[in-house]
Amino acid sequence: MSAAVTAGQGGAQVNFSNLTSDNIAAASQTAESGLQWIRKGTLIVGSPNGPGGSTTQPALDLSAFRFTFQIRQQDAGSPNTAVIRVYNLANRTAKQIQQEFTRVVVQAGYENTNFGIIFDGTIVQTRIGRERNVDSFLDIMATEGDLPYNFSVVNQTLAPGASQKDVLAALSAVLGPYGFPVVPPPDDPASGESNDLIGGTLPRGRVLFGMAMQHLDTVAKTTGTTWVVQNGKIVMVPLTGYLPNEVPVITSQTGLVGVPQSTQQGIELTILINPKIMVGTRIQINNALVNQTQNKDGNILPSYDNPFAGAYASVVDDGFYRVIVQDFEGDSRGNPWYAKLICLALDSSAAPGQSVPLYPSGTATGGATGGGLG
Repeated sequence: MSAAVTAGQGGAQVNFSNLTSDNIAAASQTAESGLQWIRKGTLIVGSPNGPGGSTTQPALDLSAFRFTFQIRQQDAGSPNTAVIRVYNLANRTAKQIQQEFTRVVVQAGYENTNFGIIFDGTIVQTRIGRERNVDSFLDIMATEGDLPYNFSVVNQTLAPGASQKDVLAALSAVLGPYGFPVVPPPDDPASGESNDLIGGTLPRGRVLFGMAMQHLDTVAKTTGTTWVVQNGKIVMVPLTGYLPNEVPVITSQTGLVGVPQSTQQGIELTILINPKIMVGTRIQINNALVNQTQNKDGNILPSYDNPFAGAYASVVDDGFYRVIVQDFEGDSRGNPWYAKLICLALDSSAAPGQSVPLYPSGTATGGATGGGLG
């Protein structure tokens, strides 16, 4: 979607009719893979969807202006966050954004290949300032999933015999009006069998009262899952599994920047922005490219203060990893156009729901086998 910029340093008048998360996600997933070149990005601010999910609310396309962004998505049961800076807007346009608009959408990727939404959230703060006497800016701080996280309240009673899926359905009914329905853990990617959540059935009735997200955290702990915000949904991800996806092979030809590192946080690498890669999904890396981080503090044995001293993320023979953190950094007229990933090793020989060990398998400093930390 593109639009010319109107006169007077104001964004073009548009709407969100072509920017629904499902449409963009589908377009991104069906794009042909290949070399990433001629990067593309859009920045649109506007009002939330209207009654009945209408996407014809007024919005401004600011894509023709220089803008930068830092966006964080993580497998930690928390909303996604974004800090966006737009340069040299007309004062009236900046004021309009501050006073009228509450939604911001960032799309990024490359023309004719991987392009789609990487952030669609709520504006929580704006700031007008100057970098120098000739360059003004508008900072936009936003979150994705902040409204249901902070304001959704549940008040419902479940009958005896209810399952954890029934609890999720009750919570989804509360979170859905905020635009974030709950998606249960995926079915078995190999067999297609339904993923029956652990936790059994409730021997007695249960009262769900209070903040919905607190109850969602309880369900996640009970069922061995976590939740992430993706494309307007709250997606449950098994702690020891992954979300089904088309597995991209990460090489220098498909967007790898620099050399992956095996650290105490996980396998860390930098790639060109690819919206097909999401938190909880898999990627494949050539393990010959992975460097292990040098232990510089000399603590190679675990201790009370640092039980994971000398423990570095495992590498596995087939190179499959699950993404747990993704940080986007972009500048529409500068060099950055990257996604920084932190990943954990997957054991592809195990069942899909048991591919990521829950706990470290040891504290050896050499190359370890299996997943997680080794």
